Amino acid sequence: MRRTKQALRSSLVRLMRNKSLSDITTSELCRAADLNRNTFYAHYKSPMDVFEEIADEYFETISALMRDLDTASLFDVTCAILQATKSNRVFALVLTQGAGSSSDLARRLWGVSREHWFDVWDNKAARIPEHVKERVFTFAANGYTASLIAWVLSGMHEDIEDLARTMTDMSIAAIRAGLQRHMPSNSTQSA
Repeated sequence: MRRTKQALRSSLVRLMRNKSLSDITTSELCRAADLNRNTFYAHYKSPMDVFEEIADEYFETISALMRDLDTASLFDVTCAILQATKSNRVFALVLTQGAGSSSDLARRLWGVSREHWFDVWDNKAARIPEHVKERVFTFAANGYTASLIAWVLSGMHEDIEDLARTMTDMSIAAIRAGLQRHMPSNSTQSA
């Protein structure tokens, strides 16, 4: 069963290099994986289900890393996210170019981190208005995600620690600047 799913997943990613997910048929995917349709339907309903399984696995990894933000620094978590992305190089490239598009990648990354940051900000200064938190988060998350996508699209050659430092520094600077007038003066140090 594991080999069958892996064959379908690998074949889907390969097909998505040249076609959008919506244009890939079950028959085409089965041919590419050298499997019959009955075998496919024993595991999935559509090629979209295969893609969602791959995406869910990647984002579960990212979610677990975000949960570690309580005990790890943003830099450490960013290094781990970049490493997880590099380990899933082909999927990351497909996600930024094809099926979900970069806006889907951004939306899912934001969903993973939004709750964490709002909790942090609520614990530091409950008087931050929701619209301010939303604006600051959207600004920082857009920059963070755009940096990640640009790195994926450029071939992921830049050193992970250098990029993580840049992404972390810029994100924290944006958050501090956006929340500064709403935070007690000693709370802006850790954003």
